[in-house]
Amino acid sequence: RTPLKGEFRSPTGHLPVRGADLHNLKGLDVSFPTGVLTVVTGVAGSGKSTLVSEVFTAAHPQAVVVDQSAITASSRSTPASYIGALDTIRKVFARENGVDAGLFSFNSAGACPGCSGRGVISTDLAFMDPVTTTCQECEGRRFHDDVLTHRVGGRSIVDVLEMTAAQAVGLFEDRALLRRLRTLDEVGLTYLTLGQPLSTLSGGERQRIKLATQLHRTSSV
Repeated sequence: RTPLKGEFRSPTGHLPVRGADLHNLKGLDVSFPTGVLTVVTGVAGSGKSTLVSEVFTAAHPQAVVVDQSAITASSRSTPASYIGALDTIRKVFARENGVDAGLFSFNSAGACPGCSGRGVISTDLAFMDPVTTTCQECEGRRFHDDVLTHRVGGRSIVDVLEMTAAQAVGLFEDRALLRRLRTLDEVGLTYLTLGQPLSTLSGGERQRIKLATQLHRTSSV
């Protein structure tokens, strides 16, 4: 059994809500402490979601809100693309090699023509589930061969996407990019590679990636 903490953090401030009057909320006054973990509890239908998702966000639009809704992603979406790191990585490769950034995109000029940048081929069967196989043309790398000749620090774009965030941090100097990469470690996704398809992740892993997209941002709250 985990022992209870003897000391607790003190709030750094408070975000007030006054006279909340929406749905089941009737003239409610409440203050949300900042800098600490806060839990809103109550019976079903008491207005918890209304208070946090509607009233609080309207009163404090500068607050960053991450809810439990599932993230939607295409078959080409990866941790790097979802947190906004891939765009910067593509620009670094383009600048270092004197080529267009679109060459390093799954959706553009650099995509493997055999699988359209997906890395896999899906074959529909009339009375069975589709069969997915690794693209033989690019061997799952998603880019055509010419793209792999362009390198940064001796690494191709495929090499970078096979790295974890912690490994990639040592390859780049862009501060904004490094902040985005480090958020994956901060939410406990140290084991994920930057190019792993989001479709292969669990619901909990997707939620942590969603949280990571906000951690690098600053707010006045």
